[in-house]
Amino acid sequence: MASNSNRFSTYTSASGGSESKNGEPKKDMWSSMLDSVASGKRLPERNLLVMGGTVESQRDFIESLSNNELRRNFDRGNKIPPVANQFALGYTYYDLLDADHEEWMLLLRTVLLDLPDESKITMEEVMSQWKERGRGGILNLDGTTATAATEADVSLPLGPGEWEEPLGLPLCVVCQNSEKMEHLEKTQSWKEEEFDVVLQFMRTILLRHGASLIYTAPSVPSQLQTLVHSSLGIHSLLKKQPLKPNVIDRDKVAVPPNWDSWGKIRVLREGFDVEAVSEGWSIDLETKFPPPGKNKIIENGTENGTETVTVAGVEYDVDGYEITPGSAVTMFEDSVRNPTLDALQMAGRDTYSTKLEVETMDTQAFLGSQVEKLEVYKQKIEEEGKASSPTRNKKPAKGIEEDGRQVNVSDHIGPVQFNVGGIQVDADDMMKRLQDRQAYASSPEPEPVDDTAQTQQPIDPEKLQDFFANLMNRKVGGSKS
Repeated sequence: MASNSNRFSTYTSASGGSESKNGEPKKDMWSSMLDSVASGKRLPERNLLVMGGTVESQRDFIESLSNNELRRNFDRGNKIPPVANQFALGYTYYDLLDADHEEWMLLLRTVLLDLPDESKITMEEVMSQWKERGRGGILNLDGTTATAATEADVSLPLGPGEWEEPLGLPLCVVCQNSEKMEHLEKTQSWKEEEFDVVLQFMRTILLRHGASLIYTAPSVPSQLQTLVHSSLGIHSLLKKQPLKPNVIDRDKVAVPPNWDSWGKIRVLREGFDVEAVSEGWSIDLETKFPPPGKNKIIENGTENGTETVTVAGVEYDVDGYEITPGSAVTMFEDSVRNPTLDALQMAGRDTYSTKLEVETMDTQAFLGSQVEKLEVYKQKIEEEGKASSPTRNKKPAKGIEEDGRQVNVSDHIGPVQFNVGGIQVDADDMMKRLQDRQAYASSPEPEPVDDTAQTQQPIDPEKLQDFFANLMNRKVGGSKS
């Protein structure tokens, strides 16, 4: 023990010397470590409040802010379930959350209203600066100062419906898993009009809070990192990525703060009442939080059917929220149908999954019913043929309508054409040719002319000789000349 202590004292005394072998002052190891920790603490910090969604969706959101995209995709594909019960020796844990994910806006508003006056004044100052970001004035969207002088001179004023309900904090709404819109389109028969109405409602409501909106998908690159960093005032000196607004691609929507307006919302789909939705959202923000609850309302009130309950003259829905006229939530529920309710109705309609949705008639039963109709039609045709004259049988086929009139079948079905060996054939033209051929075959052939009856005159050989002699004389005379 003594030798160990002597060695320790010798090491400390040697390390505590002020000069090294070369005469330079030695650096203390502990002081360098403390300096590195202190420099790390001097880095700017940002606080991010994540609300809504599930634990998995919040974890995916935090991972999406990381720069290591390849590592994040690899971890997402190789996730192992947290349940470790192999050989009955493992254990696991679950997160039980009691937060109300649907009414987080009312919860946040209630908390902010209970803050002291000093905090409210500070938040108002922050919001007044935030309103000027990205409007062509002195500040850019990320909080940096504008470089161009022309941009610093002009600042756009606030439009109608903007920053009517500031929360005191920069708000960014992230809609994850935007690829599921294709699933709604295929299974629930959603159309572009319904997706546009949902987007118009969200943009109108977020415009009152000065918030931003973005749609993300795991397999599609998005501008989420750029949007969140600009909201937090984080900017890179090496590489600047501009934030590009996008409201055309339904799965890549990106609406930066201080960019949207009522005019841009109306352009997306005609017939949308922006003013009514904006005023209705202000009515919804005045709703009491937390709500009384479904069980308490049913105990103290009377049910009005299956959807509303009345308590002391006030009407509530089945979830315990007060129904107010002109509410934006009520207008949204009336305009957009809930896909989860459609799925429940489809599930409750057919209890057994093996049951056919549409039952068809048996093939033999269908053919049997058609035979009876054909027999009746055949009897009508035979009766018509017996009563008609022989010349009438040569006319085109006729049918009998319900009122007893006789009409040509060709008047109903029109020209009949079909393809034979790549050649387009007209049935009417072919029938006409066959009829012409039969008429030509049935007509009597003309009698042949008898050539033996004609008398032949004898040929005179002298005349032939004179004829050839004249030809020879002409040939000789022509050569001499």
